[in-house]
Amino acid sequence: MKKVLVIAQNFYPEIGSAANRIKNIYLELSERGYDVTILTTDPRYPNENLYKKKEFWDEESINSEDVIRVKPRVKKYTNNMLRRLFLYLEITMLFIMAIFRMDKKYDYVFVSTPPIFIGIAGFFAKKKLKAELLLDVRDLWPESLLGVGVFANRFVLSIAYALEKMLYRVADQIIVNSAGFIPYLELKGVRREKVSFMPNSLTEEELHMIETKKAITDSSNKTVEVIYTGNIGLAQDVLKLIEVAEYLREKENIKFKIIGYGFKSYQVAEVIKEKNFLI
Repeated sequence: MKKVLVIAQNFYPEIGSAANRIKNIYLELSERGYDVTILTTDPRYPNENLYKKKEFWDEESINSEDVIRVKPRVKKYTNNMLRRLFLYLEITMLFIMAIFRMDKKYDYVFVSTPPIFIGIAGFFAKKKLKAELLLDVRDLWPESLLGVGVFANRFVLSIAYALEKMLYRVADQIIVNSAGFIPYLELKGVRREKVSFMPNSLTEEELHMIETKKAITDSSNKTVEVIYTGNIGLAQDVLKLIEVAEYLREKENIKFKIIGYGFKSYQVAEVIKEKNFLI
């Protein structure tokens, strides 16, 4: 039986796409006969107190013995970028310490980034456990920081770019969810055959929900509902959706709904109040 160590900052029972995706990777690999171990943190996104409620711990298919959790001192995520950086570094160090305490041997180490610091833990796991490193790149970092204009310290960025290049080099296989990432990786010296393109997918249940919703929508032309659901962070720029809603305010048959959480959720809620939209 092949053994896989998955290193991820976010995991069940946390809310959010990152935790949900890693949970489903665990379930799918386990169902296919792999021996999977998850190295993660105790749940804390968006804050630790949320997970004291029993209803969040309702997934019976997850074996708690397969999950190794580290406990950072920081109790919740913050909007302060420097504090968040320290959180990432603390989590990375705790992961590395946990890896060096491991006696079990693994065939593969799967690491999902960003944050790219988790990739450092993957590097140490590859060396210590003598396993193949699979690097799952969900976004280009630090390029994404520059893209949203939140960080421009040249010294820190130079270190980040060096780290990024090192991880691409030591990874045995790189997985990307956007074909647009491939030319960037090639510019960084990554061989094309080392990269696998795996776009985001839907389950059969989710596809059925879409078909059902489409049938309902096609049968009525009264109201159009525009829904955004997911992360409300720097990269999503949800404020643009509010601008569109304001532009179409007079169109009473068009309704907008935002369901989410994240770095900029408070700011988005305040703008909605200022524009006199319903919350």
